[in-house]
Amino acid sequence: MRKPPSSLTVRRMNRLLLEEWEVRYDDTTVLSPEDRRSTYVREQIWRNTAKTSLRVGVVDRGAADCAAFVGPDGSLSLETPRALEAPCPRPRVDVVLALPAPFRLKKMLPLVSMLGVERLVLAGTDRVDRAYFGGTLLRGLPRYSRRVASFADATGDLRSLLVQGAEQAGATALPKIALTESLGVALAAVDDVAFKLAGHPARRGDVKALADVVRHAKPRDRAVLVVGPDRGFEEPDELDLLRKTHGFHLCTLRGGLAARALRTDVALIALLSSLHEALDTAAADDSVLPFETAAKDDDESSTVVPPAGVVVAAQS
Repeated sequence: MRKPPSSLTVRRMNRLLLEEWEVRYDDTTVLSPEDRRSTYVREQIWRNTAKTSLRVGVVDRGAADCAAFVGPDGSLSLETPRALEAPCPRPRVDVVLALPAPFRLKKMLPLVSMLGVERLVLAGTDRVDRAYFGGTLLRGLPRYSRRVASFADATGDLRSLLVQGAEQAGATALPKIALTESLGVALAAVDDVAFKLAGHPARRGDVKALADVVRHAKPRDRAVLVVGPDRGFEEPDELDLLRKTHGFHLCTLRGGLAARALRTDVALIALLSSLHEALDTAAADDSVLPFETAAKDDDESSTVVPPAGVVVAAQS
């Protein structure tokens, strides 16, 4: 017989996410015995009804450790404090994703919320099959042909898949979504960010390492990443649309991976993870002053001396 998970294991399990309409703040929120989260706690986390705590969050709001217990009928009771009502940190990255086949989209959506995306545009390109836009997951999403008027909250099965990824990551933020068959419309919808990157193998002289593109990012700067279809962008038209019309940098990974043509789902994971890391690294470096203060002696005022080799330049 398997042993019940330890309290340490419970702390590392998925965060249970609640929709805001379910929550009774500063009170007890009860989930029915049939609820998937109640079942998960009973069958995967606890093997008894002892009262303890769980990691809980509210979608697009706060997170907290909540006192919890499973009742005799199998229902899950959570003490949900007002702290859960606080706004959650939002990701600094948007993604324009060339729409994959429906069965692959179903696998990729949890990855998007798991890694952290603020806005997700599902877009067509010359090499995206237009039949993909008829998938059942996309029903209910507005489809924009000229301009993305707004980004919508996901609903139905689409939302369930995004929640699944956020629960796995212990996060609460879900991406807002837009749908368009036009790559140009998609790019225009995310034109308000500081850094624009499009994944592309290093087979051209103008492809840069992703980390180099964002190395001057400030803590509040945001970025958008475009991930194309398996067969790549149409050359030269779509590459010109990215670079010349909308000012995107073609970027790739460093080292031996730079020239590899990656499948869309692999590229999404690799590039999005690298982009988050590069933005965090740049922000951390920006918090360190580029000059050091050197005092000549106790009686003289301090002077600012740039270290050898440091060149200070304005960001373009």
